[in-house]
Amino acid sequence: LGLNLLQGYGQTEASPLISCNRKSSNDPKTVGRVVKGVKVRISTEGEILIKGNNLMLGYWNNLSLTRKTIRKGWLCTGDLGFLDSSGRIIINGRKKDLIVTSGGDNISPQKIETMFLEHNNIEHVAIYGDNKPYLVALIFVEKKNKKIEKDLKIFFSEINKKLNSIERIRKFLILKKELSYKDGFITQTLKIKKNRVFAHYKREIQSLYSIL
Repeated sequence: LGLNLLQGYGQTEASPLISCNRKSSNDPKTVGRVVKGVKVRISTEGEILIKGNNLMLGYWNNLSLTRKTIRKGWLCTGDLGFLDSSGRIIINGRKKDLIVTSGGDNISPQKIETMFLEHNNIEHVAIYGDNKPYLVALIFVEKKNKKIEKDLKIFFSEINKKLNSIERIRKFLILKKELSYKDGFITQTLKIKKNRVFAHYKREIQSLYSIL
């Protein structure tokens, strides 16, 4: 199209720009280096923390939330990520979506779900595993037949090879259902309401934790 498209990252609490790719060092898998006057560090939990004069003074009439969000001058973004070898930020999940297994491992499901959504037959995927010994997945497809099921099993095996041992999906269930905003399973921005989905498919999820 004859234009430069650069991916950036920001939050209203940071006025709002935090980082952006440059034309000379663009990598679309990242959201670039922090802009001038902004500092970034990654917490022990993997959360992206931001510091600079661009931060807000606080939330209007909400001191408790302000104290939770800005700690010792650092903005707790709620986003999970890391820095690449060139100092660019890579975002791989949200802190509130972290799965904590029964073994105490913290796992970001968004990273794994993004990998599985690359398959053309997968419409939606929801990974579950809170307080469980391993992860399972609910796979929503438009069409379901033996050929698609076989293809998805091969695809899952290939993806699992790219994940570490605690991130691998041990079992999954293929469901022929189109999730919609009308039925209350997804938001207006097409994000899955996982609590609603997990509650609806509680019995199916429990069956995935039977003896291997």
